[in-house]
Amino acid sequence: MSAVSAREHRRLLVTGRVQGVGFRPFVVRTAAALGLDGTVRNDTTGVVIDAVGHGAVLDRFVRLLCDAAPAPIAVAEVRSLPAADGANPAPGFRIVASATAATVTQVCAPDFAPCPACMAELVGAGRRAGYAHIACSACGPRHAITRALPFDRERTTMARFALCADCAREYSDPTDRRYHAQLISCPACGPRLALLAMDGTPIADAADALPATLARVLAGGIVAIKGVGGFLLVCDATRGDVVAELRRRKGRPMKPLACLFADIDAVRRHCDVADDEREALESAAAPIVLLGVRAGCTLPVADLAPGLDTLGVMLPASPLLLLLARGAGRPLVATSANHAGSPTLHRDEDVRRWLTEVADAMLTDDRPLLVAQDDSVMRFCPVSRARIVVRRGRGLAPACADAALVAEAPPVLALGAHMKAAFVLGGAGVAYHSQALGDLEAAASEAAFGTALAHARTLTGAAPQTVVSDAHPGYATTRLATRLAHDEGLEARTVWHHRAHLLALLGEHGRTGWAEPVLGLVWDGTGLGEDGTLWGGEFLLADGGAVTRCAHLAPVPVLFGDRMAREPRLALAAHGARHPSVAATARALFGDAEWTRTTTALVIGRALPARTTSSMGRLFDAAAAILGLGAQVSYEGCAAMRLEALAQRGAAMADRDRRSGVPLPGPDHAGRIDGGALLSAILADLDAGLHPAAVAWRFHDALARLAWMVAARIGVRTVGATGGCWQNALLVDRLLAHRGADRRVLLHRDLPPNDENIALGQFLAVALDASRARASADASVSTF
Repeated sequence: MSAVSAREHRRLLVTGRVQGVGFRPFVVRTAAALGLDGTVRNDTTGVVIDAVGHGAVLDRFVRLLCDAAPAPIAVAEVRSLPAADGANPAPGFRIVASATAATVTQVCAPDFAPCPACMAELVGAGRRAGYAHIACSACGPRHAITRALPFDRERTTMARFALCADCAREYSDPTDRRYHAQLISCPACGPRLALLAMDGTPIADAADALPATLARVLAGGIVAIKGVGGFLLVCDATRGDVVAELRRRKGRPMKPLACLFADIDAVRRHCDVADDEREALESAAAPIVLLGVRAGCTLPVADLAPGLDTLGVMLPASPLLLLLARGAGRPLVATSANHAGSPTLHRDEDVRRWLTEVADAMLTDDRPLLVAQDDSVMRFCPVSRARIVVRRGRGLAPACADAALVAEAPPVLALGAHMKAAFVLGGAGVAYHSQALGDLEAAASEAAFGTALAHARTLTGAAPQTVVSDAHPGYATTRLATRLAHDEGLEARTVWHHRAHLLALLGEHGRTGWAEPVLGLVWDGTGLGEDGTLWGGEFLLADGGAVTRCAHLAPVPVLFGDRMAREPRLALAAHGARHPSVAATARALFGDAEWTRTTTALVIGRALPARTTSSMGRLFDAAAAILGLGAQVSYEGCAAMRLEALAQRGAAMADRDRRSGVPLPGPDHAGRIDGGALLSAILADLDAGLHPAAVAWRFHDALARLAWMVAARIGVRTVGATGGCWQNALLVDRLLAHRGADRRVLLHRDLPPNDENIALGQFLAVALDASRARASADASVSTF
């Protein structure tokens, strides 16, 4: 008979998303069920477990930690540590006080939407029924209210709320689902709502605040309502006149507005919802998802999303929004509380200061938010069902880059780009990837970027030695890098814009992205290129660690600076140099005096090679202008979005027509591809009587075929798609449709293809340089 194995003491370090997600209660329950003794605690590196039991049982315990933890827990690694000498945990298993340290290798959990159990309580009859701040260990805000790590109540803005006797009892009971839930509270002891006039005068508080808010919204009012990531402007989405008034006050004439629905059944009454879209909407991240509008939809879609056939839809990301949506009994507009071009506001005083002429009242509470976050946005390609993250905000950020990529990275702060700003703060084996921080066009946006960066530095305790930015000297992040280098003595580095895009994509696919040559289709609006011109329609070859430009759209003059991104007719004029039909079409979109100024600018632009661009975004704008989708628009990307919407309606028409595809302009001896030839093909299609929707579809299809033609010419089987143009779901679908059996496409997984990924690419560029330097040093040493 074999001897019974002796009991062992194991100390385990668990990393991943394991703080603020109910992991410690899960550990206690799992250990107790297995008869183990020990303790579990948070610290700045993860969760530390001391467990005593028989070896086979401890092995099973570790497997369960990895395989059985419920969402939103995400265990990355369980590592054995030396157990303290003489340590012998007392009988039973319990949570003990967290340990703090200067070095932090955890990333704070994102903010989570209400879980099903809390939603059931919220609309039920218990003591938390109707309580707008209901939460448990699996849901509720995290990043927005955390002052420091490890994640415990005393280091959040919930510290000011002392637990009542009932909440204290639940918090201490291992059998209760709110056991050690750091956000536990109830109407007796938690945050309180208040409806205020815009001058701060109280209108209603506590239980009366929500009904008074609903009355205003249903009467056609616009109310600033405190969400998880900041304030939202809320109004009745069923009334076109109210939506128009919101647009007028906010200064947002055309950009789509998101709509809040109470549940998925309410969404289905207006939009088509596939299974993957439903799963995303109902996930803990609760993002905005772009959905196709159903035939017979009664919402004023032309007012909510002018020129588009999709609607941005969200389910409640907080208990307050759930109560509001259910109480309204109809869809509501829920858009960021700001003026157009300014950051989302998250402090009461800022809402009162800046939105007096926008909102009629504000619904707030006495739990401070430390940082603003826009809602995350995603969409799914209609055919391939590939997921495209358009914006990483509340619910998805912050996040940690792949551990294998950052394990040996030096302490680096990567500041990203100017538009679609985000940063990466890394070192000590972790990389904190921030939320989307918008476009840094205004001083207020730069200030919001600084607030988010200060919050991240506090949370991580990171002390970067290098600050890296884009090479463009005019970017706000480049100026910030210069200041940080001067004030903190950091080494300043720059990374070329489109190289950073490609590195970010390869980084998302791990080091396998370098195993074979990859043709990077780096297609966006603009970025400073290595020759001093503005790039954007790039074919970059990544091979053996080197990145080379092997083809690109032929450069055209930049007309009137940033105006070109808002006036598609200027993009059309710029492409007309070698194509008389294109130039004539552009001419028709200008008055005489305007055309004279434009042609003068064209002459000057041709004489100044540095003022040219190979932008794919501007080619999309030019195509949209030909098809009458807006000679002038109010936001960048509008024309391309309308072009895609038109093209999606043209797929069946193009398929029935069965004519050959648009002739492709091949790269010349210098790798230049004449985008004007594709615009001439559009005009030829229109002259042949083809429907504009089919013409738009053929334009998208031609670009996808062009990508594979260039890949075939240089002998590459794998292409990678990155840059803002790849937010276009039809373009992604067509690229995949032409893939073939022996070809591979790399798409972004968790990051947007737009400039939000630039910071990760910058970070990885420095990390790869450091890795090569170490390898070179090791090789030198080995020769002695």
